[in-house]
Amino acid sequence: MKKAKQVLHSLLAVLFIPNDFAQEELTTREVSLFAPSLIVSLSALLNILGFLLAQEPLTSAVVNHSYYLSEADLDLLRTLDNLMYINYFTTILGGLAIVPFWIIGTGFVSAWGVLMGGQDEFKRTLALYGYAHTPILLHGLLTILIMLFYPPKIEFDIQSYTPNQFVYHVLAFRDDYLY
Repeated sequence: MKKAKQVLHSLLAVLFIPNDFAQEELTTREVSLFAPSLIVSLSALLNILGFLLAQEPLTSAVVNHSYYLSEADLDLLRTLDNLMYINYFTTILGGLAIVPFWIIGTGFVSAWGVLMGGQDEFKRTLALYGYAHTPILLHGLLTILIMLFYPPKIEFDIQSYTPNQFVYHVLAFRDDYLY
């Protein structure tokens, strides 16, 4: 319980008094990587989940209406399905890449600081960069809440489109609203 209160206090301090928090973190505090690691990991997972929640209704719209398509269009749909799986894979991989890039980015900043004549403690810089992911964590949480209460929808009459127009419409909708 004490750790949870410390993490919450740190998150609030990062958001509302960042200069004081950074000064305290740089000078007086004992460095702990628990909270920064938790922030970075949760921000990665929440952003992955948020994007997958946004993508799911678009994928299901194609699958739910695929019985209107001809065999040639079903081949196109299978290709679209494969692209969706690739999209899911890259989303998950990209979200998980936040963690190693947090460490690598901190290494570059630490090395640059040493090259410029500064005295840098890698662990302390890693903690500060971890706390800097707090807005990304809040973004992931907000994205999930929005996707749960206001999921994206494809609303059109499937029967008024030819199969090729339908697939084109779904692709255009996805590109316009997700990228």
